[in-house]
Amino acid sequence: MEEKANREDTMITYMTTGVLLQKLINSRSLCQYSHIIVDEVHERDLETDFLLLVIKKILMDNVDGKQIHVKVILMSATLPAQKFSEYFVTNANGCVTEAPVIKIPATEARFAVQELFVDDLVQHRVGLLICSLNSC
Repeated sequence: MEEKANREDTMITYMTTGVLLQKLINSRSLCQYSHIIVDEVHERDLETDFLLLVIKKILMDNVDGKQIHVKVILMSATLPAQKFSEYFVTNANGCVTEAPVIKIPATEARFAVQELFVDDLVQHRVGLLICSLNSC
């Protein structure tokens, strides 16, 4: 829980969901952040659900007709986007707005993934060594 960040130099701070949750619960404000990015929100564990609940509550409390200054970005490949958009409805200046959804279209270009396990790597490395010694 130690922080080695300089406010002038630190642009991005990575933290676990649990650490962010504790920081938000303790500060009850989002003003120290310009952006909050939560990845893999479809995994729906207890900490992520509580984090989203706290973010929504703080957003609702902080709006009160004013502009929201923090951007909350939820990322997932399998997220039911419309449900999350409806969950994060804002009411700024009397205007009720659902959170925008950005969809990245799937591309036809697929990249092959080769799975290697530790045993494969050891055998591969030994094979390269033997090959180089025997001048394959």
